[in-house]
Amino acid sequence: MKTFKRHLFAKVIQHKTLLKWTCAVSICLLLFFCLIAYFYGNELLPIAKDNTLNCWEYLKTCNPVYFYVAFAIAPIFPIPVTPFLLVAPALHGLSVAMLGVGIAYCVNLILTYKLYNGIARPLARRILHAIGYNTPTVSKANEGRIVTLIRVTPVFPFCIQNLILGLSGVSFLKYLLISWLIIFIDSCAILVLGESITKGSGNYAFFGISLLIAITVMVKILRSKSSSNGETLETFITEVDSNESNKTH
Repeated sequence: MKTFKRHLFAKVIQHKTLLKWTCAVSICLLLFFCLIAYFYGNELLPIAKDNTLNCWEYLKTCNPVYFYVAFAIAPIFPIPVTPFLLVAPALHGLSVAMLGVGIAYCVNLILTYKLYNGIARPLARRILHAIGYNTPTVSKANEGRIVTLIRVTPVFPFCIQNLILGLSGVSFLKYLLISWLIIFIDSCAILVLGESITKGSGNYAFFGISLLIAITVMVKILRSKSSSNGETLETFITEVDSNESNKTH
């Protein structure tokens, strides 16, 4: 098996390949849609407008349970949840949206943990080993810190975070509680922004933006403190890999 330098998740962290490719693909898609809008905007705009209005009316009359079930399932795949968060207050009100999003995240975290740490774990490990990578493993002493660091690392999309933490074998309770708290606080800021768009309220917009800035600053401080103490993802994985290699030898 290949060394730590070839560890799948260490490679992503060290070279930030995923972040670079994500930015490149996003820019290409943006340029593509701009070209489509420029050449075919007059024909496509009325159709898109009618379909959007029909979809919106359907969502308003639809049972909210279906909306939050879809919200809980979507992050299992690489589907962004920000559109859900922005429209939820307009559809169901801020209080119901916060409650629904909180429950949906809880359901999603339970499903993904059971999936990657249970049913799909052998298959995922076989695929990783077949292409020459180790699966991540975290010692019990570092479980809380590794969950926190993964959740506040922007290079990882939400579905990849769930995959890494599920395969790493962290305890279910720490995975659920720490993940839910971090994700829910961040999502509340976006929900408040969605409410401000719906009501056209400057107070909601100011509060939502302030909350996002506060979260960003706290994450920055947390990551800087962890780095200064030598508590990085690479350090944790290196320690575990070296311990495992000592046990094997």
